[in-house]
Amino acid sequence: MKSISLKQILSLIMSILIPSLLYSYYYPFLYNEVNKITKRGEQLDDKIDLLNLSIVFLLNGVILTILVPIIILILVMLKNKVIQLF
Repeated sequence: MKSISLKQILSLIMSILIPSLLYSYYYPFLYNEVNKITKRGEQLDDKIDLLNLSIVFLLNGVILTILVPIIILILVMLKNKVIQLF
């Protein structure tokens, strides 16, 4: 069984943390700055919880990691006529 290296753990943490920080702080800030100029909507509440957003990105990654191979497998089986839908 292959062990997980420190580099892989740090990579996983960074791949969750960076998008979480962007969505929590940068994007609401940027939207509000643009909205000050355009005045097309209400200002966003930039009080987004970083932990909740990190959990959302983690779950999203897990779901995509499971779902994408299943979809690819089904498409390959359909192409090879292993299974038929109709």
